[in-house]
Amino acid sequence: MDLAARMLERGAAGRAYLLKDRVHDLDLLVSAVRAVAEGECRIDAGLVQQLVRHRRSSTSALDVLTPRQRELLADIAEGKSNAAIARDRFLTLRAVEKHVSEIFGRLGISGDADISRRVRATLFHLDATRSAADVDR
Repeated sequence: MDLAARMLERGAAGRAYLLKDRVHDLDLLVSAVRAVAEGECRIDAGLVQQLVRHRRSSTSALDVLTPRQRELLADIAEGKSNAAIARDRFLTLRAVEKHVSEIFGRLGISGDADISRRVRATLFHLDATRSAADVDR
C-alpha cells in the first residue's frame, strides 16, 4: 500500500499498478503496458479501494483531543484569546486555560520560548482540517 501511495505522489500519468492476482490475465497486462507507454494511468480498482479505505481510517493528530478540546483548538486557530474563548463558550477563564494547557500537552507542544504554542496548535488544526477535506474529495 505504501509503495502504491509513494508511486502516485508525483502524479499518475504514465503509471500502472496491477495486483498480482490479476497479472495472469495476459490481455489485461498487455493493455496496461500499452496504456502506460502512451502516458495513461492504469491502477487496479481493488488497489484504489484499499487506498481510499486506508486514507479514511488514517488517524489524525487531533484524535487525542476530546470534542470540547477540538472546539477550543478551532477557536485558537481563529486567533481568539483565552478571554474571548471563555466569553464565547460561556466558560470561566480558568477552565479555558486548563483546556488549552491540556491541548498543548496532548499534542506534545512544549513551552519552548522560541516557538509560539498557539501557532503550533493552529498548524495542527489546519493540517487536520486540510487532511479531512482531502478525504471528502
